[in-house]
Amino acid sequence: DLMHVPYRGVGPALNDALAGQVDVMYDNLPSTLPHVQSGRLIAMAVAAPKRVASLLNVPTFAEVGLPAVNDASWFGLVAPAKLPAPILAKLNAAVQKVSAEADVKSRLEALGAEPAANSPEAFAKQISAEIAKNKRIAKEANVKID
Repeated sequence: DLMHVPYRGVGPALNDALAGQVDVMYDNLPSTLPHVQSGRLIAMAVAAPKRVASLLNVPTFAEVGLPAVNDASWFGLVAPAKLPAPILAKLNAAVQKVSAEADVKSRLEALGAEPAANSPEAFAKQISAEIAKNKRIAKEANVKID
């Protein structure tokens, strides 16, 4: 049995996990990975379609029988909706260029991230799909916001 303990951010939650005040936590790899690598925390599973390069011995949630949890976190760059198209194109070109640099890719991968720079249109579709999926999940689970 688990009890949900709400925190005001990952910092306090991670501190309590490190101090043994909570038994488990769900977090993104960049903040937790150094503590797993040092042996202060144990990675039980990763929420990703495949095993993470920096934690090849840690199974995915799907591999441990929880495929519904196998949904990786992602981060992206957003801008104001009315940003002029030439500026958006220039920003996207800069992101594409930086994301392709070997040292940037290796640094992100070392943090447990899988770099994937896409187009503004593809990212907008990804965000819309994620919102639709979470709405469906909330509706099926009859989640109500207080």
